[in-house]
Order: sequence, then structure tokens, then C-alpha cells
Amino acid sequence: MSVGYEIPQSSGYDVPEPRGHYSITIMHGVIPADNPRVDSLCAVVQLKNTLVLAYMTYGNTLKSPYRDVIHAHFKDHVKDEMDAIYSLSMKIVVLGGTPPGSTQGVVPVCCLNDMLKSLADLEDKTKQALELAIKVNDCDTALRVDLENMLMVDG
Repeated sequence: MSVGYEIPQSSGYDVPEPRGHYSITIMHGVIPADNPRVDSLCAVVQLKNTLVLAYMTYGNTLKSPYRDVIHAHFKDHVKDEMDAIYSLSMKIVVLGGTPPGSTQGVVPVCCLNDMLKSLADLEDKTKQALELAIKVNDCDTALRVDLENMLMVDG
């Protein structure tokens, strides 16, 4: 059974009744599943999923005299990324989309320098995706502020 949600303009966020379709009505418009706003958020989530996998993989395979310190930093960063992924995933669901469960793959590396370069590249891609998501979601002040905060933390 498919469910649609209608959020009446006058009453804020009421609990909707099932309507038998997949779109969501927010204020005056219908948000389809192939929405640029949802797509931009999905791109960020996919990159953040990739970052989590990279931090975990690199942290577990790290060979360095500073392994314990770097591994602890990576674990802390994974927690921050997971919190951001959860927050964005909930917004994607509210907008009628399905959060991606995939990653872009982690580049295999053998030394700390290559690991840090790979992570920096992924962070740059994520920053670019966040900047695009901010532009695409400019009409939603609360979402834009959340994305800007993520950009400040990741930047």
C-alpha cells in the first residue's frame, strides 16, 4: 500500500491519513520522488556513507606509530558523520524520497599519506555536494541552516 502525506498550510504538521499515492503535498505543491531537493540530499548522504566506510576501513588497516591516536580521531569522526547521515535521511524521507544505502567505494591505499589524501578528496567532494544542496534547498530555511552547519563542521 502506498501512502501520501498532506500537510495543511494552516495547521502546521498534522498527522496525515493514507491517500493511496507516493507524493507528498507540502504547503501548496506536490513533491515528486524525483525531486532535485531530494536528489541533492541523497548525494550528500551517499558521500557521507562513503566517508564513514573510508574512516572505518583506513582506521582498521592503519600502520603507523600514531595508530591509536589517529584511530580514535577516525572513530569520533565516524560518529559525527553518522549523526549527519541520520538527520539528512529523515529529511529525505519527509520530502518523499528514499535515503541511499550505497557508497561510492573506498580507494585501497597502503600508507598514511595516501589515506589522508583519499579522505581529503572525499571531504572535498562532500563539501561540494553540501554547497549544491544548500543552493537547491534555499527555499527551506531550517534545512538550509542544518546544511550550512554541516558544512561548517565538515569544512
